[in-house]
Amino acid sequence: MSSSDRLDKALKSIKPKAPEPAPVEQIIKVEPKPAVSCSGCTPNENKTLNFFHSKGVTDHYALAMIMGSIKQESNFKPSVCEGGYITSWAGCTRGGYGLIQFTSSHRYYGLGSYARRIGQAPEDLDTQLKYIVTEKEWLTASSIFKKDGLGMPSYDYAGKIWLGYGIKGNRLNYAWQYVSRIS
Repeated sequence: MSSSDRLDKALKSIKPKAPEPAPVEQIIKVEPKPAVSCSGCTPNENKTLNFFHSKGVTDHYALAMIMGSIKQESNFKPSVCEGGYITSWAGCTRGGYGLIQFTSSHRYYGLGSYARRIGQAPEDLDTQLKYIVTEKEWLTASSIFKKDGLGMPSYDYAGKIWLGYGIKGNRLNYAWQYVSRIS
């Protein structure tokens, strides 16, 4: 057998390379279902509700009181300045600002400093939520909010510790409305 015959035989014995597999279809990311929901609520309300739930507040009355207080303070508008006008953090030169009306200088400037540190805008909902849970006022009140089975008066008391509000307003009425909307 000649060398060319041996080469032809050798080439025929080599199995053809398997074809490349077809490209994998793009994986579609499915957002997980929120742990809690609020019937008829805005996206900001639902995001806020789920944020606090993810931080260990699980009692519906506690969540409702937090929601009712934020509704009273800002109606879930993170760029609202006291008095109701929408502006940037720097544009709010009097009164409280944001979701919980950060009023005292350590809270107002603390928000701005925190936003700068994480590279986000102080007007952003996520920035404010993340900042809230770092504040000493929240850290003090959160131990009450995180206890299940307390009555609304206890959670209202925690809200007073957290926000230090001088005017109660409709926050308790709003809280009771949220009780029936949260599931």
